[in-house]
Amino acid sequence: MEADSESTRTCVGCGTTGPPERFERFVWAPETGLIHDLRRKAPGRGAHVHADPVCLTQAAKSGFNRSFKASVDAGEPEQFVEQVRTAIQIRFVETMRLAARSHAAGVGSRGVDAQLKSNTAVALFIAQDAGEATRKKYVSNAERKNLHIVRAFDGLTMGAWSGRGFVAVITMSGRLAVSALQDVESLGRLGCIEG
Repeated sequence: MEADSESTRTCVGCGTTGPPERFERFVWAPETGLIHDLRRKAPGRGAHVHADPVCLTQAAKSGFNRSFKASVDAGEPEQFVEQVRTAIQIRFVETMRLAARSHAAGVGSRGVDAQLKSNTAVALFIAQDAGEATRKKYVSNAERKNLHIVRAFDGLTMGAWSGRGFVAVITMSGRLAVSALQDVESLGRLGCIEG
């Protein structure tokens, strides 16, 4: 899912272009080194890279050097990819927790039903280990409403985002949903999750 954007950026790994929200942003300063700008708000010139192992590896080897016109030490490519993977996982969990606290997420059947009824939901997260009846009910509803459906997490993981035990279903709305879906896509490309 893409946010609205008229500007484009170029991946310093593969050279293709796209909207800024499709990339991870990095800034570099001689005194602090390379910084993963997870919120995409740090001042200064940024370099953009797809959250993809091939692009990240190429960026670490030479892409950052070209982009910043300096000798940038991103570390060993494998370690760099792992650092980015971990940072995106943390950002994703923070987004899910924020959504649960700010009511941008409908958590559990009552919260999900309310968002589905009000037509505010953008995405449905359904636990891999949800019961068959729950899966049928909510997936068919989500498909009918053209929601993005994510089946990549188990119920205990989803429950942890909202401080609960097992949670079978979560819906999300607004900008936090867009951010979470982008991170899910990135984590899939990085081999962290499936579905």
